[in-house]
Amino acid sequence: MNSMFGEEMTVTVLLAHRDCIWGLRRAIDSILAQTLDTLQLILIDDDSASIADVRAIVHDCHDERLVAFRTTRNVGQFRIYNRLLPWIASPLISYQDADDWSPPNRLETLVAALERHQWDVLGSGVARRDRQGRPLPPFTPPTDVNRACAWRCRGGAVSGATVLCRTEFVRGLGGYDGTTRLGGDTEFAFRAVFAGRVGNLPQQLYEATVHEGSLTCSPKTGFGTASRRRYLRTIRSRFYANLLRSKLRPISPALLQARPCNVEFDIVPLES
Repeated sequence: MNSMFGEEMTVTVLLAHRDCIWGLRRAIDSILAQTLDTLQLILIDDDSASIADVRAIVHDCHDERLVAFRTTRNVGQFRIYNRLLPWIASPLISYQDADDWSPPNRLETLVAALERHQWDVLGSGVARRDRQGRPLPPFTPPTDVNRACAWRCRGGAVSGATVLCRTEFVRGLGGYDGTTRLGGDTEFAFRAVFAGRVGNLPQQLYEATVHEGSLTCSPKTGFGTASRRRYLRTIRSRFYANLLRSKLRPISPALLQARPCNVEFDIVPLES
C-alpha cells in the first residue's frame, strides 16, 4: 500500500471478509447506497477459499469508491483494521460485516449525531435476523457508555460493526487488540471510555444476520464459549485496573494502548 484511503471523503468504511460470499454483495451494496456518499469502502478478503468469487463480486460493482485487497494469510478483522489505520486519511472511520446490512441513512445519521454531541465513538442499536430473514430480539446497547462503565465493566457496551469513530482517536489508542480474533470491539470500548466519549444511538441503524458460521455464534468462539469467557476475564481485569487508576489520577496514555499485532502478514491488492 502506497496511497492514502478516504482522501477528501468524510468516512472510510472497512469491510473485512472471509468466506461469506452469500452475504458479501448485499453488504457492499448497502454501504455504496448510503445517503452520505462522501465515503470510501475498503474491502479486505481475509484469505478466503473462494477468492475467485470475491473478485467476481468486486468486478460487478462498478463503483470507484470501492477498493479491494486481500491478506496473505487469515488473521482476523482486528489485525486488519490496525494494519490499515495509518493509511486512512478521512476524519472518520466506520465498519461493516460481510454477513450484515446497513440501512441507507446509517452513516449520515451517525455523522450528524457524532458531530452535534462531540462523541469520539458512536454506535447504534442492532436489528437481528436469522438466515431465513425471521426477526430475532434486537440488541440495544447503553446510550452513554461512559456512564454505564463508570463503576463496573459492562458487557455489550457496543456492537463493533455499528460504530463510527474519529480516526485520530482510534490512532491515539493504537487501534484494536492485535492479539485476538474475538471480542476486540468490547476491549476497544473498555479502553476508549478512559480517553474520550463513547455512546450509542437508540435507533436500529444496523441489521445483523445471526448464523452458526459467525464468530459470535460459532461453538468455538461464540458468546458463552470457553475462549470468549477467558478473553472477557482478561479484558475485565485490565478495565478494573484502569478504573482504579482513574479514581486516583489521570491515566497515562501508555496504559490505554492496544497490544501490538502478534502475527506476520501482508495486505496486497485483490488481483495479485
